[in-house]
Amino acid sequence: MQNNQILFITSIIFLCVTLLSFEAFAIDLPKDTIVVEAEDGKMDNGVKVVDKKGASGKAIDSPKEAMTTHEISIPSSGKWYVWIRLYCPDGSADSYWVGITGATPNPNDINGGPEAVKIYSEAGDSVNTAAQPFEIWYWDSGVNSEPPARRFFDVKSPGKYKFWSKGRESGTLLDQMLLTMDENFNAEKASKGEPIMILRAVSHNDKLSVTWGKIRNSD
Repeated sequence: MQNNQILFITSIIFLCVTLLSFEAFAIDLPKDTIVVEAEDGKMDNGVKVVDKKGASGKAIDSPKEAMTTHEISIPSSGKWYVWIRLYCPDGSADSYWVGITGATPNPNDINGGPEAVKIYSEAGDSVNTAAQPFEIWYWDSGVNSEPPARRFFDVKSPGKYKFWSKGRESGTLLDQMLLTMDENFNAEKASKGEPIMILRAVSHNDKLSVTWGKIRNSD
């Protein structure tokens, strides 16, 4: 084996050991949780990749109707609950449409298309209170005043799907999107608003997640 290959493998092992050492900050994610970085998808014209303090890496700013699409594998049929991590500068820029092509949205927001749900801040969210009027990162899953409070998609069979975001109000920043079958999982409470990263352990069924923010701040 060549020296550069050895160096590369050693670097990967060191990175994994370093990240796994932050077990004190682990989030107990439900089995088969899917997390995607917003900027890693295929973007329509007009979608901007932006630097924003507090993002897991980069974030995206999507003009109305512009989409970013991710190819994902969904392992099981059933209800998949969606969470997205947003930065909302004010009440006129605090929402996104999210969809899964071929799945049934609950509830459907037809303005975003036949497979779209709408997620936006409302009074009482961690982002939308008298104590904290916007301008923070937070995770959101729905709208309490428009049940169900947590948006979900009915997936008919396991397989490959297109998981997408669509701009609703330009200026709203999107960092990450998460899918889980656990209706009771709360990404905002579990991560305390931080971005989430999933690390796969030796067994493919085991996952360890840590918040990027706490890794960075521990230096």
